Amino acid sequence: MHVLRKCQKNLLVWCVLIVLITYGCSFQVSIPKMKSQKTPEADTTQQIDLYAKFTELSHFGIISHPTDFSGIPLQYTVVDSLAAPVPYANLVSELRGAKTILRTNSQGVALLAFDSVAIMRQPQIYGVKGQAVYEVQIDFQFSGTPGEAVEVADISSLHPYPVGQDLVLYDAIARDSLDRIAALIADERQFIHDLIQLAPIPWGAAVMHIGNTYTTTQTRYHWQNREYDIFVYPIKSIATDVVFVNVHEWVEQTLLEHIQFEGTAYRWVTDGIAEWATWAFYAQLPDSARQNIGLPREKVIPALEKLIGYLEEEGQRSYSLVDWEVLETKENETLPPLQLSAEAIRYKVAASFWMEVAQYDATIIPTYLSQLAQLDTVSTEVLQSELQALLPLKLQLVLQEYQVTQAVDTYQNYLVTLQQ
Repeated sequence: MHVLRKCQKNLLVWCVLIVLITYGCSFQVSIPKMKSQKTPEADTTQQIDLYAKFTELSHFGIISHPTDFSGIPLQYTVVDSLAAPVPYANLVSELRGAKTILRTNSQGVALLAFDSVAIMRQPQIYGVKGQAVYEVQIDFQFSGTPGEAVEVADISSLHPYPVGQDLVLYDAIARDSLDRIAALIADERQFIHDLIQLAPIPWGAAVMHIGNTYTTTQTRYHWQNREYDIFVYPIKSIATDVVFVNVHEWVEQTLLEHIQFEGTAYRWVTDGIAEWATWAFYAQLPDSARQNIGLPREKVIPALEKLIGYLEEEGQRSYSLVDWEVLETKENETLPPLQLSAEAIRYKVAASFWMEVAQYDATIIPTYLSQLAQLDTVSTEVLQSELQALLPLKLQLVLQEYQVTQAVDTYQNYLVTLQQ
């Protein structure tokens, strides 16, 4: 997700991703007590409308209704105009004129829960310190089926296990798998560095016994003077998740840390390269490890074919890769199945492009990323021009119009070669 670096600046940057893969992070906090006191009048531009935020998630099919989060404490971070946490601020919740206040900790964080009635009454949330009014960001992970009962994953109850610069959190049930998970995390760090030639950010994975539908109340974990983004993985799906989810997220967040992207039309780079890197990591695993993980080709290809059929029926036959942006919805708007299908397949389309780039010349991707990382800001135009200078004409043209069937053929062929 950042917290989740740049992703935290817009909740929807990563909420769409949850539809396809588990996405989140963690941090250990204590819950301060509520108290009443006077506060300056809030600047309405800084307020969060909680009901509106949850409604956006329901529009994307991530939750069934805003009240799915009734009674669940979520992490709120008071931030300044540069998105830096404001420590020891007041987190203000205003509901029909009545205010309640929480004191944030040294990281600008407090936990707050609302019942279903309060959520429907649209509480406004903002931060205050002195006479200044600040924005508040909501950080949480949700994974599972909308409408199902939501379990709360308590990250603070887990045990830390350092793996070099990285950290694994685990519960008693995950203890027996700890060495295998730690070794995989270490291998992923080295692989990512070698592949993209950028230093992977400090990373964390929480492995625990949890059901299919869950949320975390914490999005970061502080341990030995370092703060970690933590992705939660149920122990029952750990073999697959620590490869297919973890590598993707680690690469994506590393790119967001090293490259100063402008705007929102950069996902063909971040998500596309992250998806390609995931399969590249899988491809270099020994046969025994691949057999243990399993290759979801039998699931992936039929799903792709179904998506292609639906898109072709609706006349969607090609994409402009460089236009892939964060999805947004208007008030009371629900995304149609076509747009959700198009969003789902864009991951595969973008990955297919980078597969073709790597097949043409494996040095292009790390060279490109290194050039971007040296720039103060990277606009959409720069993203394209820096890459076009490295590509043959055929792949330059694909950037503007990539045929869906061509992209998926590349993706499928790549999966087939992994089984040979």
